[in-house]
Amino acid sequence: MGFVQTWTPARAKADFERLLEAAKNEGPQEIRDSRGSFTVKFNAPKSSESVTDFLSKGLPED
Repeated sequence: MGFVQTWTPARAKADFERLLEAAKNEGPQEIRDSRGSFTVKFNAPKSSESVTDFLSKGLPED
């Protein structure tokens, strides 16, 4: 993943879709103002299959 990019509140508001895409593809994004900061982070849904089940299936045969 990439580095944390810092956004101003005005830029984040004006380019909200880009902010979300950057969080999804580049990693957490930070929105900072004079009082502090917010971190926007994308969390993908978890797989419903357990690691044990996945590994027990083995590799597909050619």
